[in-house]
Amino acid sequence: MAAPEMAAKIDVAQIGPSSYAISIDGAAADTSAADVKDALYPLTAQPGAHVLVDLGTFSFVDADLVGILTGAAHLLRATGGELTLVTRDPRARRLFVDSGLDDIARVEATLAKGLDGGNAH
Repeated sequence: MAAPEMAAKIDVAQIGPSSYAISIDGAAADTSAADVKDALYPLTAQPGAHVLVDLGTFSFVDADLVGILTGAAHLLRATGGELTLVTRDPRARRLFVDSGLDDIARVEATLAKGLDGGNAH
C-alpha cells in the first residue's frame, strides 16, 4: 500500500488587530499561486491590514506567484496596509527586485525580521 501524498496546507493566522501571517505547511510543489491568492486576497479588503507571507517552503517562485503578490501589495498599499514577504532564496529575492515587487512590498530574510518590521500591530 502506497503512502498517501502530503498536500500542502496554507494557514492564515491573525497576529494583531489588523495583522496577519500566511504560512505554508507541506510540499511547495503542491501549492499553486492560486492557492496563495485564495488565502491572501480576502485579507487585502481590510483597510490598513499588514500581511506577512512566509515563502520559506517554496522551492520555486514563478511569474504567476509574483503577479499575485504584486497585486496584493498594491491593494494593501491603497488602503494604508503593507505586504511583507519572507524568503532566504536568492533567486526569489532577485525576481522580486527585477519585477519591482520589492518597491511596493517589504522583503525580509527571516520571519523575525518580517515581524519586527511593523506587522505585529
